[in-house]
Amino acid sequence: DIAVAPVPGNLFAHTKDKLYTLDNDTLKMVEVGLFTFDKKKGLVTDIALDQFRNLWAITFTDLFDCDADTAKCKWVAKLPKEFNGLTFIPETLVPGSKQEALIGISESGDWNWIKPDGKGSVTMKKLGSYGGGWLSSGDAFSVVGIGTFATVKKKSGGIDTLASIDPKTGKIVKTIGSTGAKGLFGFAWAANSFYGFSSDGSIYVIDVNTGKATKSTQIVTPKGAKWWGAGVSTRANGP
Repeated sequence: DIAVAPVPGNLFAHTKDKLYTLDNDTLKMVEVGLFTFDKKKGLVTDIALDQFRNLWAITFTDLFDCDADTAKCKWVAKLPKEFNGLTFIPETLVPGSKQEALIGISESGDWNWIKPDGKGSVTMKKLGSYGGGWLSSGDAFSVVGIGTFATVKKKSGGIDTLASIDPKTGKIVKTIGSTGAKGLFGFAWAANSFYGFSSDGSIYVIDVNTGKATKSTQIVTPKGAKWWGAGVSTRANGP
């Protein structure tokens, strides 16, 4: 066996049909390209990246394996239910496994381990949920050395709250504070900052201590972009 080192990766964000990445040097959102599909094309509701920078994407009905450099996607499987959030959790945090786990988050806040079988289907194991009546605002991330966090809300269309999450169960460990923003469908970490990507096209910097979201004055949203999700490697903070 050949050991393959993890690959620190950039933050990615996307609209319903186009992939972008954050250039850490210029702080610009750089267009990767339109999502293309070998079959079962659809609107991309969220993405996730594993430790090797492999990008996975979901539509309302299906799971895809995508190229992070081209946004070309290969169909993997039909999903048993709809998810509005997607993330990997590091292998050291996965119950009963030595591999990273792909987690699908339902709008109700359920934390589901998605396991593709390589034959067009998946098995799904519910690990838990946010609890306390909290719903998924649309995204979460888990980065080694940083932690596992999500944007959550109490009601549909409500103000988003920053929360720390137990990756093994999906349960909220602590509600850090209100972001003061709505529709943060994309949420990820990059270069010691928490970023929220809003459905209205805004990009926010989120204070990890208070949860407050402040519109970024440095990162400019590409013209006409409305964010649907974001993702970052589990090793974005280094191996």
